[in-house]
Amino acid sequence: MDRDKVFKEIGIDRKNLSEDQLKQLVKNNIVDVYGEIIKKGFRETIKKVDIESYFSPENIAIRNEYRSNMDPNKASQHIKDVVKDQDSQFRQGYHWNVLISEKCPYVLKFIKHNDSALRSAENHLQNYLIMKSVIGEEFFAKQTVIRLKESRRQVILQEKLNPKEWSSLSAYQEVFENLSNVAKQSENKAKLDRFLNGIQRLSNEHRLLVDALGDNIFYKINDEGNLNIKLIDYGCFDPKNPKNSSQTQSVEKFLNELRKL
Repeated sequence: MDRDKVFKEIGIDRKNLSEDQLKQLVKNNIVDVYGEIIKKGFRETIKKVDIESYFSPENIAIRNEYRSNMDPNKASQHIKDVVKDQDSQFRQGYHWNVLISEKCPYVLKFIKHNDSALRSAENHLQNYLIMKSVIGEEFFAKQTVIRLKESRRQVILQEKLNPKEWSSLSAYQEVFENLSNVAKQSENKAKLDRFLNGIQRLSNEHRLLVDALGDNIFYKINDEGNLNIKLIDYGCFDPKNPKNSSQTQSVEKFLNELRKL
């Protein structure tokens, strides 16, 4: 379902929506209504699909350039476990619809069915290869990228992070107090520095600045006090583009605060 049409249905001119107006919508739970409309449309689409055939091993092609060890049989079973689970949770991003099931160790991402989302999602996947090579594989959630042969649509099975253990690390979260003590340990500080240096190299060498404004980066402190960091989405923007100046300033300020830990 087209986003602009949905907003029109609930009487909102999305194209002329200011930040203050968006905050008011969130306060009034209008955005939740929008999310429910999208969720309903997505569920209805899934119901029309012959799950056994559409997600069969024969219809699954693993994109090996993303270095996945998962075979089509295992991927097929994981996908069907998620799709068939009536209790699976629905989430959405700018390019993806996401299903999360307690019955599967992976979340299932579907690229949204519009040309803009398809192009952007493919760009994100290309970003992923660049980002992983520059920042380091240790900082990325494991994933398998799948092309469905029948429709040529792409889906992703991505390692599921336990929300009870992982917290969002973004420019809008107050996390510095939690991380300051953890960063005093030499191994944790070294890991944080590797991550931040990788982000800086990505910006300098490829003009890709990681979008740290949304819930794209997560961190965990385990029982031994060890820090882990994972990127789960690959949105970036060009820090040299004047149109991105506000975003760039916010992200760079956030990264500088992390460097001081």
